[in-house]
Amino acid sequence: MQWLEEWQRLPYTSPYLDASHLDPRTDRSEKRIVGVFHEFLHLTIQKKTGQKNVSNLRKPLDLPQKFTKVFERHPGIFYVSKKSDTQTVVFREAYDRQQLIQKHPLVDIRARTLEPELQWGIHKRVDQSMRSAIFMTCLAATIYRLWRERNFRIFQHEGMDTNAVTKKVWEEVRALCLFLEELAQIHKEIRALFQLGNPCARVSIA
Repeated sequence: MQWLEEWQRLPYTSPYLDASHLDPRTDRSEKRIVGVFHEFLHLTIQKKTGQKNVSNLRKPLDLPQKFTKVFERHPGIFYVSKKSDTQTVVFREAYDRQQLIQKHPLVDIRARTLEPELQWGIHKRVDQSMRSAIFMTCLAATIYRLWRERNFRIFQHEGMDTNAVTKKVWEEVRALCLFLEELAQIHKEIRALFQLGNPCARVSIA
């Protein structure tokens, strides 16, 4: 408890500022990492995300190795769920037990619009790289659109309604899904040609 009290009194480094001057081995650097993911999870619709998604942010955010230890060291801020063999980082203060305290309108809209597109990627016979591409596109599009909308509302005092924001995210994810579906169909047709022994499908090397 004494360590935690001393840690809380350390200077706060904004997650939006350059932190390259901080020694990654120090408590001050750890406090900055906590601030980064406090902000990141607060910007997500359901105030949680898979730990794999978090790990993928290490290089883009220039974070030190093993930075995910902060989730275990600060159980008052984060909770790591391990249901169904999947680790999920949860922003604890946004939940009352298992329910969101303030349910964002996009939660229901997302279920009606994004989920059918994502289910295609899950259930169709596509390889793991395609599935990862779909989920990463969904994550990136959601973060970008929420970040952009937040900045518009703060600095320009204008913005889109939730339906318009969701539509923008949905359009980006759907475009990728349609591209992958078309690509999968092309691959299927090529395989069929080779199986039939079509001479036009043979590749000749001059």
